[in-house]
Amino acid sequence: MVIFKDSMLYLIGELLAKAMPFLLLPYLTRTLGPSGFGDLTLYQVIIALLFIAVGLNQDGAISRYYYVYGKRAIGLINFSGILYSSVIFLFSCFISYIFSSEILFACSFCAYTQSLIANQLTFRQMQRKVKEYLAIQFFNSFLSVIFTVLLFEFFNPSAIGRIYIVILSQVLTIAFSVMLVPGGALDSFRKVKINLRSIKISFFYLFSFGAPLIIHNLSLFSKGQLDRVFVYDTYSDGELGIYAAGFQVASILAILLMAANKATIPYYYEGLKAGSINFLNVSRWVKLSLFLVPIPALIAFIVPESLYLIFLGDEFAESKIYTCIFLLGIGMTMPYYISVNYLFFHGKTGVVSLSTVTSAALHISLLFTIGQKQMIYMASALFLTNLLTFTLVYFYCWKFFLKTKLNQR
Repeated sequence: MVIFKDSMLYLIGELLAKAMPFLLLPYLTRTLGPSGFGDLTLYQVIIALLFIAVGLNQDGAISRYYYVYGKRAIGLINFSGILYSSVIFLFSCFISYIFSSEILFACSFCAYTQSLIANQLTFRQMQRKVKEYLAIQFFNSFLSVIFTVLLFEFFNPSAIGRIYIVILSQVLTIAFSVMLVPGGALDSFRKVKINLRSIKISFFYLFSFGAPLIIHNLSLFSKGQLDRVFVYDTYSDGELGIYAAGFQVASILAILLMAANKATIPYYYEGLKAGSINFLNVSRWVKLSLFLVPIPALIAFIVPESLYLIFLGDEFAESKIYTCIFLLGIGMTMPYYISVNYLFFHGKTGVVSLSTVTSAALHISLLFTIGQKQMIYMASALFLTNLLTFTLVYFYCWKFFLKTKLNQR
């Protein structure tokens, strides 16, 4: 009962925290217009790409370490992760200076602060500090929304201005989480001896877990973000804005699924460790989720176009069809999350990377071929490649289960 209550609190908190930036969407589309919103979308793509390098999937590494090895040296893992992220960020600052690129600097800074917040949140989640976790989420979302409105109302609205507001919000959130919210990284640092040898060991763990997932994350990036680069290159800024707005509306489902995944993963891992959850449970959940995949897209299709115009603005009338198509693709992450977490717990990051690389290759080929003919085909590529990713991941789950069962005999 306590587990269910905590899971629901995480889920509700995640949704409310993510709802504030989502509700800002109509304001951004109206103040920036299709062209400015297209530029903002491109900057967000760059941030997502840089986050892969800066973050190195540290939140996943921390989660797995906590449940597989315990919390004795978890602070050391986090310290090494922060050290790694800081070095990569400083290197990106140097590159930004060499090429005199303000956009690269701003995007690198945003990716760096985003990585630090992710670590802070992971620590609270692993310790089941629900209130502290939600306080950090709300603080960050609230500042981002308020500062954006203040900037846009009293100064000139711009895409790069929005990125700087996100950075400011994240810097203040980091300070808030470190100094005012208990149970974070500083508390864990006091419990471990940090020296050169221990840092080397923790770096080895981080890289052995995170390095194979760089390819995995790049593959996810190619499926979730690269299409916007193709749209930006092939079509106009305004068309990218309409396309991206459709994705942003559909992303409410991604927020729901991601929140549910984050809320349940601690208990999922605990169940796998205790043996109360096995592959047969996972298989049943996967089959149920497949029936749910098309429902959000069907609901979005039934919704009158007039509601889309009210929400986004008159210039975004074509966003409805993209919303419906993207919802199908995003819906496939439901069975994917259930399957891939089973593999992550057992340390099978290699096969996860192989699955996502294979589907990413298909995605890129679709963008180069049918995606160049019409944007609607480009949007459809997400569903096809997510379907392939899930199929491959589920196949490896089944294969691992059979192998484990055979070894137990």
